Formats: sequence, C-alpha cells, structure tokens
Amino acid sequence: MSIPTWLVALAVIPPFLIFAWYLVHARRDSRYLMLALLVALVYGMAIESLALHTTHDYDYADLWLMFGAPPDWVPYTIGVCWACLFYVVGRTSDALGLPWWQRPFFDGALAMTIDLMLDPVMSATRFTPNTVLPCMQETGPLSGGLELWVWCVPPDDPTPLFFSVPTANFLGWFTVITMLSFTVRAGRQWGKGETRGALHQAAMLVGLGVLAIGMDALVGQLSRIPGSSGPAAEWTALAVVVALPWLLILTQRRHLRFDTPFSWGRVAWPAYAYASWGVLFYAMGIAGASGLAGTLLMTAVIADGILLLLMPSLGTFRRRA
Repeated sequence: MSIPTWLVALAVIPPFLIFAWYLVHARRDSRYLMLALLVALVYGMAIESLALHTTHDYDYADLWLMFGAPPDWVPYTIGVCWACLFYVVGRTSDALGLPWWQRPFFDGALAMTIDLMLDPVMSATRFTPNTVLPCMQETGPLSGGLELWVWCVPPDDPTPLFFSVPTANFLGWFTVITMLSFTVRAGRQWGKGETRGALHQAAMLVGLGVLAIGMDALVGQLSRIPGSSGPAAEWTALAVVVALPWLLILTQRRHLRFDTPFSWGRVAWPAYAYASWGVLFYAMGIAGASGLAGTLLMTAVIADGILLLLMPSLGTFRRRA
C-alpha cells in the first residue's frame, strides 16, 4: 500500500522536531524529566512492538523510519508521538497542581481524549474473516481514515467501534499512559529521583518503565475476566475515562491553579495534531456514514481536549478579556 509522500512527511517530520524541542525544555526543568521523556519513547516502541507480535490486530504502513521488519514493524514516529503526548499531559496536570497521585489518572484520560481524535483520522479498518495475512495485505474494502495503519476486525466480532477504531484501543491508551505516569511520578516522589545522579536516574527510570509494562499486562489480564469486557462495559469505561479529568478538576477546584502563564511550548504537539489531523478529519470527510452526528461528535471530542489543555491558563485568558 502506497501512502502519499506529503502524508508520511506530515506524520514524521513535525513530531521529531517537536520532540527535540521538548527534550531541550525538559532538560531545562530537570535531568530526571528529560530522561523520563527518552524512556517514554522506548516504552512506547516496546508497547507497540509487543502488541503487534502478540495480537496481530493491526499493521503499520511504511513511515520511512521503521523498527523491525514487516509486517510487525513499528514507525519510530509512533514512539516519538508517545513521548510527546506523555510530556504534554504530564506538564498539563503539573501546571494545574493536582495532588501527585491523581495526576496519572488525569494524564491517561487526557491522552485518551486526544487519541479519540487521532486514531479515527490516521488509521483505517478492514472487516475481514481472514486474519492470517498481515492487515495491510488483506483484501476487502477499507473504512475510516488515512491508512497510516490498518485494523483487522472480523465482521462478526462484537467489538464496539468509535468511528472505525476498536474502543479497546482507547482504553489501552488510558492504561499505558496512566501506568507510565504513575511509575515515573512515584520514582520522583518516593525514590527521590530528582536528587540522584544521571546513571542512577537512568537505571531507575528504565526499571520503572519495565514495571509499567508489567502493570499494563496485569490490567490486560484482568480485562479478560468474564463480565469485565463486552460492548456495554467498554462503552461505559470509555465514558467514565472521558469524564474523569472533569471530575478531578471539580473535586479539587479550590486547590488548583488556573493562572499559569500560557506556553505554546507545552502545547506544541497537540497544536500540531489538531491543526493537521483534526483539520483533515473535516477536509477528507472521515465522518463517513455517521454524517452530521459523527462530525458533531468529533467536534465535541476536539473541543474537550483543547479545553483541558488550556485549563491551567484559563484564568489568564479571562483577565486578558
């Protein structure tokens, strides 16, 4: 499958540039944060590689810089985007001033909210009863987005879809970002990570990343318990996670900071995501058969993510007005 060069460039070049920008800014804040950003990149690549080798639910197109061999290869830009998203959501919850143990839940929920826009635009789905071949090589019509990766879903599979993407994918995003955020923050809070030397910090963060992967696997096993999955359970879980950041804000509103000076640096990656992939959702008519209802739903998802990202600086905008 041939992806237009301009589309691959859009998926690869801006994330790498923004990631380099984030590394510089993270180092100015602390070495621990900079190393955590690098570990987040490796963590994202590891999660993707494990998923491709164990589930075979999707495959990536050739996005220039690839790890591994097809069909189970992973674009490096995906790991870079994982790291950028980890940085953005963490800096947002830090700026709000949530209690440290609540920040991982906010981080995971905000990451999932952003991904609710990204995946339907960037990926497509093929409904096929034959999953022997890699998804990219299967035959049959595609539905959904721009085919940078393709999901294989059996026609009789009861898995619920958000647009054309399995809802379990989004719940997985919540889990993996929450677990990494928790372990990295626990390393800072309980392991005194900020006071350690560079090698000690690196070793600690690698160990915490491995621990996060183990916790992800445990959650995955628990989700297979009878009664804990299925369409109703997945839609309910998705709704709860979408509402979670707002519940945390409402319950902690008297103690939060809404006057943090706005920083384009912090929101550079989501600004790129919304200005490119968000616009393409409307320009390419990706709402498809869902029509106006789908367009309004995606507009609400985008507005939700943007408002959460701006929340730490909401007071400064009001004063300017």
